[in-house]
Order: sequence, then structure tokens, then C-alpha cells
Amino acid sequence: MAMQINSVEAKWLSPICSFVKTLYKSAHIPSHDISHHLRVWHICNNLVKRPLISQNLNPAISSEHLIVACLFHDTGLTVDKSERHGYASAKFCSDFFKKTPQLAVDNLRMVLYAIEHHDDKSIQQANFKDLPPELQLTRILSTADDLDAFGLIGVYRYVEIYVLRGIALHHMPAKVLMNIANRHKNFTNLVGVNTAFYQKHTRRYAVTVDFFKGLQEELNSGNDGNGQCTYFAKSIIHNVINKEYTIEQTIKNELVSLASYPRKNLFSQLKDELNQFTVF
Repeated sequence: MAMQINSVEAKWLSPICSFVKTLYKSAHIPSHDISHHLRVWHICNNLVKRPLISQNLNPAISSEHLIVACLFHDTGLTVDKSERHGYASAKFCSDFFKKTPQLAVDNLRMVLYAIEHHDDKSIQQANFKDLPPELQLTRILSTADDLDAFGLIGVYRYVEIYVLRGIALHHMPAKVLMNIANRHKNFTNLVGVNTAFYQKHTRRYAVTVDFFKGLQEELNSGNDGNGQCTYFAKSIIHNVINKEYTIEQTIKNELVSLASYPRKNLFSQLKDELNQFTVF
């Protein structure tokens, strides 16, 4: 890509983040706030270096397109919690450029298309190299977003957004397992297997799968509330959603109050995952 990543971040991070933070002042969605967008950008920056992407990337796509798309893709959740939030996200992005005419990106329409359609998690079978640039950009953004749904960060994200969409806890495991399987399938189709990058994120995928399988077993056992997965999910619901604590405050409180190591371990793991991205 033409522009170096440091130059791109120097140009775009501050103005976009300042704008996006204003959108979240009246919306408490910490699992999909600016931190999520920054993680997706970090993941995207690594994703596009994979050979099957870098060797087939349309030259019409630049790192500027990628960073703008990443930093706006879920902002629509501040006004629309549904899977159709991409439309509102694209509108916020368009509004940003209208309010900051000193900044511009070529082919903004391509970026807006990717933002609007990023949440299509149906199986993507088309060969990446054969896609037009707007679909390549969409596929990259969607996959980077998918990878942030893996690990305990993914568990936290799923629990919060699914509850906000009215999905009861006992219905959640089956829905998550189907959704995340599609995400992993799309990731595999895009980057291929037998690479360290693939193995790393597949291990993270397994963490999410194992959690929701464990949650399903606990809920089915009738031992509701006593299992470590159930406790973790209910803590997110009670503290992050109902009390509107930050996830950091929730983790801190649980690590202080919990005596049981298995339960503390989940919160410790989530803390470690979140700390990996504090470079931003």
C-alpha cells in the first residue's frame, strides 16, 4: 500500500476517534465502542499482510480506505442495535467527511459500501482475487471484525450485544455457535490454513466455542447460576449492561471479590486479552 501505516494513523486516528467518541456519549455499548474499532484496525493491519490477501489485493484499495472503514464500521450501533446497523455506520462516516472538509479520501463510496455491508456473516465462497475492490474491502473489514469476536473478548462482545438485541441467555449458545462457525469458515476461506496466523486465531476461536458449549451444558444441567460460564455471562449482563460499568471496572471488581479460582480465571484471561491492545 502506498502510505505507511504510521503516516495513515497520524493523519486519521485523532480526528476520527474524536468524532466517534462523541457518538458514544449517549450510548453505553462498551463491547463495540472505540476500543473495539481500534482492535479491528490493529487486526486488519495484520490481516492484509497474509499472502493470499496481499498478493491479490486490488490496487484501488489503500490503507486509508481500511482505517476509515475500520474506525466507523460499528458506530451505527449507537442508534441501531440490529444487524442492519451498517447503514447508520455508513451515514456517520459520511457525516464526518461533510464536517471535516479538510480531510478527504478517494472513492469514499467504496468505503461506505464496505461499512454498510460488513456484518453479512453468511458463508463467503467467492475467490478473493476475483472480487471487485468494494467487495474485497468489505471482505477484509468483515473478517477483521470477525477475528475480534474470538477469544474471551468475543464472549464479552456476544453476551452484551445479544442481550441488547433481546436474546435470552438460554437461547444464546446455539445462536452464537452458528454465527461464530460462519465467521471462522469465512476466515479460513480467506487466509487458508497451515499458517501461524491461522493457527493463532483458530485457537482464539476455540476459546469462544468452548465457552458457549460450556454455558449450554451449565444451563441444561439445571444448575443455573453456579457454573463459571453462567456466572461470567451474568456478570457482564448485571454489571456492564444493567449497572453500566465499564468492562475494566467489572473485571477489577470481580477479581477483588471472587475467591473461586475457576471464576476468577475467566476475568483474568479477559483482562489479559484487552491489555494486548493498550498500545492505542
